[in-house]
Amino acid sequence: MEGRTLYAPVLTAIEDYHREKAVYPEDLADLVPVFIEKIPISANEDGPKFPEYERTGDTFQLSFQYFGPGINVCRYSPGTEWSCDGHY
Repeated sequence: MEGRTLYAPVLTAIEDYHREKAVYPEDLADLVPVFIEKIPISANEDGPKFPEYERTGDTFQLSFQYFGPGINVCRYSPGTEWSCDGHY
């Protein structure tokens, strides 16, 4: 899936940040430019989209939305694989 490939460098940057600072970043902007040159954006039918990121305590969730067929969301948290679901 394209989104998982597109955001793989973001996950690497998040983990590199965590290894160096012993905490996950508050925001993806904290990664730029030291851990990643720029946050990639995906092209959806309603325009470009950045991934969504939320840090909760000592973990995080990274997610993105895509269309076709239907509206779908994929989510990633440490210790899990990508999980995708949606509706038509």
